[in-house]
Amino acid sequence: MPPKSPFLRNLPNYLTMMRMLAVPLIVFVMLFIWPDFPQLREEKSVVESWVRVLRYVNPEGQYNEHLSFLAAMIFIIASMTDLLDGYLARKWHVVTPLGKLLDPLADKLMVMGVMVMLVPLGRLPAWMVVVVLTREISITALRAIASSEGKEVIEASALGKYKTIFQIIALSGLLIHYRDPYFKADFHNMGAVFFLVALFFTLWSGWDYIWKYRKAGANRRRSDR
Repeated sequence: MPPKSPFLRNLPNYLTMMRMLAVPLIVFVMLFIWPDFPQLREEKSVVESWVRVLRYVNPEGQYNEHLSFLAAMIFIIASMTDLLDGYLARKWHVVTPLGKLLDPLADKLMVMGVMVMLVPLGRLPAWMVVVVLTREISITALRAIASSEGKEVIEASALGKYKTIFQIIALSGLLIHYRDPYFKADFHNMGAVFFLVALFFTLWSGWDYIWKYRKAGANRRRSDR
């Protein structure tokens, strides 16, 4: 039964929006993993300093353990809201078309933002990021086309959920990055392996969505006859 409070009824959507707002925060923290600030102080002006920051590319993967861990924690906590908003929406029967559209969009923005920031740090190859971005943008465009044509929004399949789970695990490991001397855990290599698995599900779920879109279009043409 839906709660009486308007705030609680919209809480799943609010959590989704909070996940979207976490994206610039994660990017901001990751930005400061890059620069060598003592060198920036040698610049002649503040403008030149920030131009150096914005143009900074670090193929050696200059590493700040504390900021990397902070970025990973923000990412993990934001990702956990995905489970919570879905659970609350189903429990309270407040699943809405807006929520169906915003939920995958928030996931995509968060994942894509982290992946793009990991490339200049040398933790992800650019071609893998391009493959994932192409898939995500293409499927988002298909969802928008389906909505504009009056078709029912195609919900994410189990494959899409697996893709998201493996992406979250992979990116969390790549964000932490360091090798734990006590537990012998190499978070970077763990993240790299899980990212390959996520890439497989990314391509498979993309093809599955395209197939469902074509099938929905064919069924609608038959019903219009």
